Amino acid sequence: MLSILINVGMWFERFVIIVTSLHRDFLPSSWAMYAPTITEVGLLVGSFGLFFTAFLIFLRLFPVISINEVKGVLRYGAGFEIYDAYTPFAVHGLDRAVALPASRLTWIAFAAGAVGLVLALTLQIWTSAYDWPLNVGGKPFNSFPLFIPVAFELTVLFSGLIAIGVLFARNRMWLFSKRRVFEHVTDDRFVLVLRQSDASFDMEKAVNLFARHRAINVIEGDQFV
Repeated sequence: MLSILINVGMWFERFVIIVTSLHRDFLPSSWAMYAPTITEVGLLVGSFGLFFTAFLIFLRLFPVISINEVKGVLRYGAGFEIYDAYTPFAVHGLDRAVALPASRLTWIAFAAGAVGLVLALTLQIWTSAYDWPLNVGGKPFNSFPLFIPVAFELTVLFSGLIAIGVLFARNRMWLFSKRRVFEHVTDDRFVLVLRQSDASFDMEKAVNLFARHRAINVIEGDQFV
């Protein structure tokens, strides 16, 4: 839902910057209805083609994890439980499959974006309508469409930077950190961490289970936890 709203905001931003500037210039004598040319239509269609081409290349190069395989491990019940799962990219439904609690980072990003939106609108309204009002082509001082680009940019800026900062702080990913991590886990490897839940755990059965699902390597120990 948030990604859809971001795309809508980006579209409105480009619309305000491009279309309104071509439709209503600073001089009233140059005002006219805007109509796209064949070149502009071709650029729009080409941009869609470029996006879908890049999307298909992404699907071709990056592997796709099967949620059914994860659920198969969950149903095995050999004295262990899923502790965590690591993937090089977001896998929808994986958190529910391994019964991970919902992340609070979404709400932190939403709150940070709301703060950025309020600050952007407050700054622009106060500057344009109260502190230094300027008559530009007869336009109103508090024209809301003109505030969309800056408001959108600050919303995304606050949301992205604060969310990344909180993520790094919460995971203790400090600068020059010496914590051990799984090799290639952020590149092209998937890691499933198991934790012994009772005395019936059998390491040999667990290794055979992973082998049936074509696991590359199995590491025993708690050095990564």
